[in-house]
Amino acid sequence: MNRINVKSPGTKRWRGGKGFSMPEVKEAGLSPEALRKKGVMVDSKRKSKHQKNTDELNSLKEDL
Repeated sequence: MNRINVKSPGTKRWRGGKGFSMPEVKEAGLSPEALRKKGVMVDSKRKSKHQKNTDELNSLKEDL
């Protein structure tokens, strides 16, 4: 299972997220529909982009 990381707004600590954000998906060159078909969660409400998550998607893209 993939590890989705987000920063908590109050404490600024990293915690688990509900899905990859749309900017992260677009930067990795993937489509949200294809990810959802493979069982990867995409959170359409999140707008932030973290390099950790983009790297995770790029490694996932190699596996697909």
